[in-house]
This record gives sequence, structure tokens and C-alpha cells, in this order.
Amino acid sequence: MSKNHRPLLLCSVSLVTMVALTLAVAAKSEEELTRTSLSVNGARPVLMAAEMLEKEFGWVITYEDPPYVHETDLVDVTDEVRKDSQKFKPGQAPRVLVPKGGELAFEFDIDPATEKPADPATVIQQLLDAYAFGGHPGIFRLEKDGQRLHIIAAGVKNKDGVLISHQSLLDTPITVTAQKRNGVELLNAICAAITQANGTRVVAGGAPANLFFRYQTESGAGNQRARDFLTNELDRIGGAAKLTWQLLYAPDMKSYYLNIHLVSLSGSA
Repeated sequence: MSKNHRPLLLCSVSLVTMVALTLAVAAKSEEELTRTSLSVNGARPVLMAAEMLEKEFGWVITYEDPPYVHETDLVDVTDEVRKDSQKFKPGQAPRVLVPKGGELAFEFDIDPATEKPADPATVIQQLLDAYAFGGHPGIFRLEKDGQRLHIIAAGVKNKDGVLISHQSLLDTPITVTAQKRNGVELLNAICAAITQANGTRVVAGGAPANLFFRYQTESGAGNQRARDFLTNELDRIGGAAKLTWQLLYAPDMKSYYLNIHLVSLSGSA
């Protein structure tokens, strides 16, 4: 072999060694990850899965329903849940409708060193992809804002069964007059402002009573996105605690209900 070819050969050997080392490290990293699965079955499988992930890992996950209106996306559970049907003539009791939902299962990786997934957003996106591939009602998108992961309704069938895009109510710019309120009054004011600006009825549902009644504020919003205003106020109300929300649609009432809750890890108080 000539001396002129030695540097090229040495360079090639080094390159092969580096590539082999890189592949070996990558393979080792993949082997160290633990594959786990999550499976749920219910009217709101995305919400159920998000609640399980939130409780297990302490992630702050918000959730918003699409406005289910098409008959194929709904199930009538009147006979199962109403306790006063005998007060009405047969078939005349107010109907109770819930999203059709169904089964949902997906897999994700856990890092044994931390016993958590490396990237929460990746897991949530895998959840939403599995939901979409399963042919379930509605379409969801993911938005990340600091420590919060927002699961947002992005599409739904209209009354004619045509899939249309949906803009979240919490993307609506709202105006809330600045005045002295407690947290409960502020939550009611936010819901009223969304209702007025969007035309869809939004009602305050459950919230941690002690935190919200003790909180005093003079905050207001001037043509501010509802999601941003709500996020900022929840951070103030919660302090060190993590607060998140679920915006649920009641098809029979044609209304949304905004529920706030504390995030806590499994086994914690």
C-alpha cells in the first residue's frame, strides 16, 4: 500500500468507528427506555387518558370538548341516568345526551431513570394521534404554554354530518371590567364574557372552593384572549399549587361548563 493512501484509509476507519459508536449508543438508549401502554373506554376517552397521565406524572393538562351536535357523535343515556322519568309521559322526558366516545389505547416510552416520559408533549400528541386514527368523534390539537399542555378541540361534524373546523371558545378575545371580586366571582365574570363575545353559553362549574373564595382581585381584561386571561388568573389563585381546567360541552343543554381542579400526583393528598 502506498503512503499516499494511508491517511485516506485511516480516515475511513475512523469514520466507520464513529458511525458504529453512534449506532451503538442509540441502540443502548432505545433499550433503556421502557415501553408502556394506556387504555381507556368512555364517553370522553381523550379526557380520561389525560386525567390518568396528569395524576401519574403531575402534568398540567387542560382539555376542551368540541360542540358535539351530529347524531352519530352522540349517545342517548336518558333511561340510564334520569331518576324522574316516571314524571313524564313515555318518550317526553328531557333527553340526556353524551359524546359517543369509545375505546382508546396507545403506547409511549418511559425513562427508567426518572420513571417518567422524557417529553410530555410527545406523549399527548401520541394520544391525540391514536384518537384520530381510531375514527372517534371530533378532532383535537395540542398547544403548549409554559408548563401547561392544552388539548383543544379543532374540528367536529356539523348537523349535516360534514366535518368542519372549530375555533376554541377560549381563543375568543374578551373584556372583563376591572373591579374587586373573589375567585368565584371572577370565574363567573370570565364565563359571562366568553358567552357575550362568542354567543355560546359558558357556565362556571366546579372549582376548589377554599382557594377561590379566599382569593381577592381587581383584575380585568381588555380584548384579551380568554385562555391567556384564565391562565394568568389561575396561576395567581393557585400560587404554588397547580390549577387546570376542563371545558365540557353538554349537547342536550347546548352549553359549555368550565371546571377547575388541582393537579396532584398519584398517592399524594
